[in-house]
Amino acid sequence: MDQLFMHRAASEDVDAICDLLRRARPAEPIPDRDAIARLVDNGWLLLLEASNAELLGAVHVRLERGVGHVSLLTIEPDHRTEELAVRLLGVASALCDAFGCTPHEELGDIVAA
Repeated sequence: MDQLFMHRAASEDVDAICDLLRRARPAEPIPDRDAIARLVDNGWLLLLEASNAELLGAVHVRLERGVGHVSLLTIEPDHRTEELAVRLLGVASALCDAFGCTPHEELGDIVAA
């Protein structure tokens, strides 16, 4: 696999994130565009991209009162591996550590932002 890059999502990434969610979760209801835009604005929506700018995955971290709420772990179906999941969750955990928060994976996936 090419070199991978991680960055914090910006408003111009919302459509690509919505597309990723539709591909990765075809049988599940996914958040609408406005909900994704709120996640970009509230917390850290982290994106994993290949060197060709292909969006491979995403994870959201919301820091609140010493807890890092980790949700929305999503990986492109054609690239879904344990390695990428571990990488995304590792960065989310490191972000929590950097702010002195305990990471907590959300069972319900999306937490109101």
